Amino acid sequence: MAFFILGLIVLSPIAALNSYNSEVGSATERYPQLQNDAQWIAFASGAWWIMAVASVIKVLTGIKLIVDKRKSSVMLAVAALWVSGLGAVIAQYVLITSVYPKESGDIINEQAGAAVATVITAGIWTAYLLKSKRVKNTYPG
Repeated sequence: MAFFILGLIVLSPIAALNSYNSEVGSATERYPQLQNDAQWIAFASGAWWIMAVASVIKVLTGIKLIVDKRKSSVMLAVAALWVSGLGAVIAQYVLITSVYPKESGDIINEQAGAAVATVITAGIWTAYLLKSKRVKNTYPG
């Protein structure tokens, strides 16, 4: 459980920020004209907000798991996994297709892969959180 909480509070937000900076940075390096493109600025800003909101949800959930040892904290963590994971993928898809509607074919494939990975990860953690005896002992109902 400690690794899960560490992942929520530290590892996942750092990975998300690193991924965002890498993707946006590499795109603007390859295509410097993007820095002045209104569509790109809208996309980059929206992507940053999605990443930030998902990260805040994870950090607050991790803190809740540390301070509140009740089953409701575990249920919140399950919900947060799906909202901050699959919800963020869906939000990214909506953002990309609304800012760049003509490129939606390639985006569907990319987002489908991200959605599958998110569902697998959230599914594994959900099963652990709901079935583990250690979790049930730490967070009694």
